[in-house]
Amino acid sequence: MFTRTLSGIRNTHLFHSYIDLPKPKQTEAVNLLQSWLDSEDEEEQQKTGEYLIQVLDGDRLSERQLFPAELKGITW
Repeated sequence: MFTRTLSGIRNTHLFHSYIDLPKPKQTEAVNLLQSWLDSEDEEEQQKTGEYLIQVLDGDRLSERQLFPAELKGITW
């Protein structure tokens, strides 16, 4: 049985809510996710990626970047 611990509370609700979906709804959800993966708008994806990196690095308590420019293409 899959469980997730969140602040010491066992929570299987998210898992079971997906498993308990009727088969057509599961298929619909999978198809939607696949359509997002198949999206070929590279310019939009590039802009979104750059924005996410900027926001994640800008909202840190330390000065250490999550995505240092010198490691682009090596570790991320």
